[in-house]
Amino acid sequence: MAKRIDLHTISDRQMVKGFYISQGFLLFVSMILLTMFHFFIHPLPPLFTWDIKAVLLWGVLVGTLVAGAEYLLDRVFPDHWMDDGGVNRRLFAAMSFKQISLAMLLVAFIEEWLFRGVIQTYFGWIVASVIFGVIHFRYLHKPVMLVIVLLLGFLLGYIFKVSGSLWPPVICHYVIDVLLGIVLKMSIIKEAKQKEGRDQHE
Repeated sequence: MAKRIDLHTISDRQMVKGFYISQGFLLFVSMILLTMFHFFIHPLPPLFTWDIKAVLLWGVLVGTLVAGAEYLLDRVFPDHWMDDGGVNRRLFAAMSFKQISLAMLLVAFIEEWLFRGVIQTYFGWIVASVIFGVIHFRYLHKPVMLVIVLLLGFLLGYIFKVSGSLWPPVICHYVIDVLLGIVLKMSIIKEAKQKEGRDQHE
Protein backbone atom coordinates (compact mmCIF):
# COMPACT_ATOMS: atom_id res chain seq x y z
CA MET A 1 0.00 0.00 0.00
CA ALA A 2 1.36 3.42 -1.00
CA LYS A 3 2.41 5.63 1.89
CA ARG A 4 0.35 8.80 2.18
CA ILE A 5 2.36 11.94 1.60
CA ASP A 6 2.42 14.44 4.46
CA LEU A 7 1.55 17.71 2.72
CA HIS A 8 3.07 19.70 5.56
CA THR A 9 6.51 18.41 4.61
CA ILE A 10 6.18 19.95 1.14
CA SER A 11 7.30 23.56 0.77
CA ASP A 12 5.04 26.26 -0.65
CA ARG A 13 7.27 26.50 -3.71
CA GLN A 14 7.01 22.74 -4.33
CA MET A 15 3.21 22.84 -3.99
CA VAL A 16 2.86 25.67 -6.49
CA LYS A 17 5.40 24.10 -8.86
CA GLY A 18 3.54 20.77 -8.74
CA PHE A 19 0.29 22.55 -9.53
CA TYR A 20 1.70 24.26 -12.63
CA ILE A 21 3.36 21.06 -13.81
CA SER A 22 0.03 19.22 -13.61
CA GLN A 23 -1.72 21.96 -15.59
CA GLY A 24 1.09 21.98 -18.14
CA PHE A 25 0.66 18.23 -18.52
CA LEU A 26 -3.08 18.62 -19.21
CA LEU A 27 -2.35 21.30 -21.81
CA PHE A 28 0.24 19.03 -23.44
CA VAL A 29 -2.27 16.14 -23.54
CA SER A 30 -4.92 18.39 -25.06
CA MET A 31 -2.58 19.48 -27.86
CA ILE A 32 -1.55 15.89 -28.62
CA LEU A 33 -5.20 14.76 -28.76
CA LEU A 34 -6.20 17.75 -30.86
CA THR A 35 -3.44 17.05 -33.37
CA MET A 36 -4.48 13.38 -33.67
CA PHE A 37 -8.21 14.12 -33.95
CA HIS A 38 -7.63 16.96 -36.40
CA PHE A 39 -5.97 14.63 -38.90
CA PHE A 40 -7.86 11.39 -38.26
CA ILE A 41 -11.40 12.63 -37.56
CA HIS A 42 -12.05 16.25 -38.55
CA PRO A 43 -10.70 19.74 -37.82
CA LEU A 44 -11.92 21.48 -34.68
CA PRO A 45 -14.72 23.99 -35.38
CA PRO A 46 -14.55 27.59 -34.08
CA LEU A 47 -15.11 27.44 -30.32
CA PHE A 48 -14.43 30.94 -29.00
CA THR A 49 -17.44 32.95 -30.16
CA TRP A 50 -18.31 35.77 -27.76
CA ASP A 51 -21.88 36.30 -26.55
CA ILE A 52 -22.04 38.64 -23.55
CA LYS A 53 -25.51 37.42 -22.53
CA ALA A 54 -24.37 33.79 -22.50
CA VAL A 55 -21.23 34.72 -20.58
CA LEU A 56 -23.19 36.63 -17.93
CA LEU A 57 -25.96 34.04 -17.62
CA TRP A 58 -24.12 30.73 -17.93
CA GLY A 59 -20.73 31.95 -16.81
CA VAL A 60 -21.09 34.54 -14.07
CA LEU A 61 -24.59 33.84 -12.69
CA VAL A 62 -24.51 30.03 -12.82
CA GLY A 63 -20.91 29.99 -11.58
CA THR A 64 -21.83 32.16 -8.58
CA LEU A 65 -24.86 29.98 -7.76
CA VAL A 66 -22.83 26.77 -7.96
CA ALA A 67 -20.07 28.24 -5.78
CA GLY A 68 -22.70 29.25 -3.25
CA ALA A 69 -24.25 25.77 -3.30
CA GLU A 70 -20.85 24.12 -2.80
CA TYR A 71 -20.11 26.48 0.08
CA LEU A 72 -23.39 25.52 1.78
CA LEU A 73 -22.73 21.80 1.25
CA ASP A 74 -19.32 22.25 2.83
CA ARG A 75 -21.05 23.69 5.89
CA VAL A 76 -23.80 21.03 6.05
CA PHE A 77 -21.88 17.82 5.42
CA PRO A 78 -19.31 16.37 7.86
CA ASP A 79 -15.74 17.54 7.24
CA HIS A 80 -14.50 14.05 6.27
CA TRP A 81 -17.12 13.84 3.51
CA MET A 82 -15.81 17.01 1.85
CA ASP A 83 -12.11 16.53 2.58
CA ASP A 84 -9.86 16.04 -0.46
CA GLY A 85 -6.91 14.99 1.65
CA GLY A 86 -5.94 18.57 2.38
CA VAL A 87 -4.58 19.21 -1.13
CA ASN A 88 -6.66 22.34 -1.87
CA ARG A 89 -6.11 23.76 1.62
CA ARG A 90 -2.36 23.25 1.36
CA LEU A 91 -2.19 24.69 -2.16
CA PHE A 92 -4.20 27.81 -1.37
CA ALA A 93 -2.21 28.33 1.82
CA ALA A 94 0.88 28.50 -0.41
CA MET A 95 -0.66 31.11 -2.74
CA SER A 96 -1.52 34.78 -2.39
CA PHE A 97 -4.96 36.06 -3.44
CA LYS A 98 -3.44 37.32 -6.70
CA GLN A 99 -1.83 33.94 -7.37
CA ILE A 100 -5.13 32.17 -6.67
CA SER A 101 -6.95 34.44 -9.13
CA LEU A 102 -4.40 33.79 -11.89
CA ALA A 103 -4.00 30.06 -11.15
CA MET A 104 -7.76 29.43 -11.22
CA LEU A 105 -7.99 31.23 -14.57
CA LEU A 106 -5.34 28.86 -15.90
CA VAL A 107 -7.22 25.84 -14.51
CA ALA A 108 -10.53 26.97 -16.00
CA PHE A 109 -9.08 27.61 -19.45
CA ILE A 110 -6.94 24.47 -19.73
CA GLU A 111 -9.53 22.06 -18.31
CA GLU A 112 -12.40 23.47 -20.40
CA TRP A 113 -10.21 23.46 -23.51
CA LEU A 114 -9.33 19.80 -22.93
CA PHE A 115 -12.63 18.35 -21.68
CA ARG A 116 -15.19 20.47 -23.48
CA GLY A 117 -13.27 21.89 -26.42
CA VAL A 118 -11.42 18.73 -27.44
CA ILE A 119 -12.97 15.64 -25.82
CA GLN A 120 -16.63 16.73 -25.85
CA THR A 121 -16.38 18.06 -29.40
CA TYR A 122 -15.10 14.72 -30.69
CA PHE A 123 -16.68 12.17 -28.31
CA GLY A 124 -19.73 13.83 -26.82
CA TRP A 125 -21.07 15.31 -23.62
CA ILE A 126 -21.29 12.12 -21.52
CA VAL A 127 -17.80 10.83 -22.30
CA ALA A 128 -16.20 14.21 -21.57
CA SER A 129 -18.14 14.65 -18.32
CA VAL A 130 -17.26 11.18 -17.01
CA ILE A 131 -13.57 11.60 -17.86
CA PHE A 132 -13.65 15.01 -16.17
CA GLY A 133 -14.87 13.31 -13.00
CA VAL A 134 -12.42 10.41 -13.15
CA ILE A 135 -9.42 12.69 -13.76
CA HIS A 136 -10.07 14.15 -10.30
CA PHE A 137 -8.85 10.81 -8.95
CA ARG A 138 -8.34 12.03 -5.38
CA TYR A 139 -12.16 12.12 -5.08
CA LEU A 140 -12.66 8.49 -6.12
CA HIS A 141 -12.87 7.37 -2.48
CA LYS A 142 -15.01 10.35 -1.48
CA PRO A 143 -18.55 9.62 -2.81
CA VAL A 144 -19.98 13.08 -2.10
CA MET A 145 -17.02 14.88 -3.68
CA LEU A 146 -17.09 12.52 -6.66
CA VAL A 147 -20.80 13.16 -7.25
CA ILE A 148 -20.24 16.91 -7.02
CA VAL A 149 -17.40 16.90 -9.54
CA LEU A 150 -19.35 14.60 -11.91
CA LEU A 151 -22.39 16.88 -11.75
CA LEU A 152 -20.14 19.87 -12.33
CA GLY A 153 -18.67 18.16 -15.39
CA PHE A 154 -22.13 17.53 -16.81
CA LEU A 155 -23.17 21.11 -16.05
CA LEU A 156 -20.13 22.60 -17.78
CA GLY A 157 -20.69 20.27 -20.72
CA TYR A 158 -24.32 21.35 -20.94
CA ILE A 159 -23.31 25.00 -20.88
CA PHE A 160 -20.94 24.32 -23.76
CA LYS A 161 -23.71 22.53 -25.68
CA VAL A 162 -26.32 25.26 -25.32
CA SER A 163 -23.96 28.21 -25.80
CA GLY A 164 -21.87 26.72 -28.61
CA SER A 165 -18.82 28.50 -27.21
CA LEU A 166 -16.07 27.72 -24.73
CA TRP A 167 -16.23 31.15 -23.08
CA PRO A 168 -19.32 30.50 -20.89
CA PRO A 169 -18.01 27.22 -19.38
CA VAL A 170 -14.54 28.74 -18.93
CA ILE A 171 -16.01 31.73 -17.08
CA CYS A 172 -18.35 29.49 -15.05
CA HIS A 173 -15.47 27.19 -14.08
CA TYR A 174 -13.34 30.19 -13.15
CA VAL A 175 -16.01 31.88 -11.06
CA ILE A 176 -16.63 28.67 -9.08
CA ASP A 177 -12.95 27.97 -8.44
CA VAL A 178 -11.88 31.50 -7.66
CA LEU A 179 -14.77 32.22 -5.28
CA LEU A 180 -14.28 28.97 -3.37
CA GLY A 181 -10.51 29.49 -3.43
CA ILE A 182 -10.81 32.99 -1.95
CA VAL A 183 -13.21 31.76 0.74
CA LEU A 184 -10.82 28.94 1.64
CA LYS A 185 -7.84 31.33 1.71
CA MET A 186 -9.73 33.68 4.03
CA SER A 187 -10.57 30.75 6.29
CA ILE A 188 -6.90 29.73 6.40
CA ILE A 189 -5.82 33.27 7.31
CA LYS A 190 -8.50 33.50 10.01
CA GLU A 191 -7.45 30.18 11.55
CA ALA A 192 -3.79 31.24 11.50
CA LYS A 193 -4.62 34.49 13.32
CA GLN A 194 -6.71 32.65 15.89
CA LYS A 195 -3.87 30.19 16.51
CA GLU A 196 -1.41 33.04 16.83
CA GLY A 197 -3.69 34.72 19.36
CA ARG A 198 -3.98 31.54 21.43
CA ASP A 199 -0.21 31.03 21.35
CA GLN A 200 0.34 34.56 22.64
CA HIS A 201 -1.96 33.93 25.60
CA GLU A 202 -0.23 30.71 26.62
